[in-house]
Amino acid sequence: MLPTSLPAALRPLALAESLQPGGGLALRYDASRTRTASEAFAVRAGNCLSLVLMTAALAREAGLEVRFQQALGSPLVTREEDLVLLSGHVNVVLDAPRPRREWNVTQVQPDPRGLQIDFVPEDDLRGLRLVAISEPRVRAMFMSNRAAEALLAQQPAQAYAWAREAVLPDPPYWPALNTLGVVYQRAGHLDEARAAYAHALAQDSQNQAALGNLDQMLRRAVATSASPAEQARYTAKLDALRALARH
Repeated sequence: MLPTSLPAALRPLALAESLQPGGGLALRYDASRTRTASEAFAVRAGNCLSLVLMTAALAREAGLEVRFQQALGSPLVTREEDLVLLSGHVNVVLDAPRPRREWNVTQVQPDPRGLQIDFVPEDDLRGLRLVAISEPRVRAMFMSNRAAEALLAQQPAQAYAWAREAVLPDPPYWPALNTLGVVYQRAGHLDEARAAYAHALAQDSQNQAALGNLDQMLRRAVATSASPAEQARYTAKLDALRALARH
């Protein structure tokens, strides 16, 4: 991608310039699916996670180190059919000297430890705090996204495969546990779904995606229970969940 003759100190800025609108890569933002780095490069499009993965791959090809960051703040929680989804935001930092120029489109920002590259407008990031995350966390995010997309595409086998893999790289990452719970729930494995949601809530007792999915599942289970004993069991779990949500 970058000329091998280019001095190492110039490679981060050269890569950043190619990512700009009108730059050599001619990228476009596309949130329709989460692509791999190679897929995003092939079609020159992707959501923020796909473009971050692509940038990291290009940077490493150029001999650069990369770090990943996640924006903390109020995540976007949406409902697709019966699936509660959580949308976060990630970016990538290239190891580079402090740049002399600020990039205001595609958000390349000066950072004392490197060059920070974002693929969303600056206004969308206002008020959010960025924290470093590990590469295993990024892999878990990617696989969890793919699992959710497979669910929405009515591909349960693929969704299960992605969801099972998503919980392995970074076990405390609760969105992957939440997605696994939804996969189990849709397959009718309610005890396994409840266990996955419980693990997600053990990581963050106030996360709205797992709370919403578990509440919905238990209410439905109470309404459709085949016996009074089963109904009482799910009612007790629902009461415990609501008590947890109040704290």
